[in-house]
Amino acid sequence: MLGYSPGIAAKMYLLRPCMRKLVATLEKLVPGSQVVLRDEPDCGKLAAHGASYSLQGGRQIVDPRMPTSACHKLAAHLYAMRGVDTIPKDLRIATGYYLLTDNLWRQHSWNVTGRGSAARVVMLVTEPLGGALQALWGVTLTQKESNAAFRQEFGIAPGVHKNRILRQH
Repeated sequence: MLGYSPGIAAKMYLLRPCMRKLVATLEKLVPGSQVVLRDEPDCGKLAAHGASYSLQGGRQIVDPRMPTSACHKLAAHLYAMRGVDTIPKDLRIATGYYLLTDNLWRQHSWNVTGRGSAARVVMLVTEPLGGALQALWGVTLTQKESNAAFRQEFGIAPGVHKNRILRQH
């Protein structure tokens, strides 16, 4: 089945060739899984360059005060905090999909430190995911793309310093 869709409007996303390729790739990666269809602004990049991320050696930073459905904002916030306390300076934003034990792929953003085989996943979560997290698949943004994602999530115009915005949130 090509994509899990709670409504007819979600099927409109499958009109984009990159979305059809993305959905087919994820559903082939884990047979029996389905993708929850939503607008995917990074569809082309994901379809062309998406890859699986190892969950080995990853780190979950648990903060129950954070909103549960704000992973893009949380990844951008953690990216902005790189180099503070125990947050690695080389942290970048990754975007793509996660798979839980319910076999549904959902959009997600997280952070990555290191590169290549030394890359490690860092996620800011509201509760420990434990064994429920089965897979992560996506792309790591470049430093420039990570900066742009941060500015977009917080509505920051170019030239405004990030620390001024972080004090407000």
